Amino acid sequence: MGCPYCRCVGDECGGENFSLPLVNRAVEVFAALSDLYSKDPEVIDIDPLYISQELVMRFYFEENDPPTLTDVGRAQDLIRQVER
Repeated sequence: MGCPYCRCVGDECGGENFSLPLVNRAVEVFAALSDLYSKDPEVIDIDPLYISQELVMRFYFEENDPPTLTDVGRAQDLIRQVER
């Protein structure tokens, strides 16, 4: 019988541990930064390192899984393009 989660056959996948795929991390970072921007518009001009830390301190992300500086920088760029 095939797995109801991923269509593999037999004991290949361990479908009981299946979870739905997460939203792309860059999208999560953009959403969090957009929300933070609505509260503090200066965040688009601050170094991504500090913004990444701020997102963790404000509980948008777990301390052991902070957003990458690349994702934060790209989110800042997108917000700048839209707002300016």
